[in-house]
Amino acid sequence: MLEYFSISGFALCYAPLALMIIGFIAFAGITDAHARRSYLRNMDTRPERERGDESIVVTQPIRAETPAGMGVTLTSEQGATS
Repeated sequence: MLEYFSISGFALCYAPLALMIIGFIAFAGITDAHARRSYLRNMDTRPERERGDESIVVTQPIRAETPAGMGVTLTSEQGATS
């Protein structure tokens, strides 16, 4: 049955479909990278009831972003100079 169809017919049908699927995957990858960035409020992954009043100890510099989009770098107190 496929011998009656030309290659251009397949290309006309499946090329736009392949383009849409590849475009969707690329768009999903770009937007997923934006969604996986580190927010300051997500630094401690424990549930709120387990956190208590202790503060988070920073041992190495961490680059994070506030929900408003501003970039912040957290450094340890040992590495900070006054």
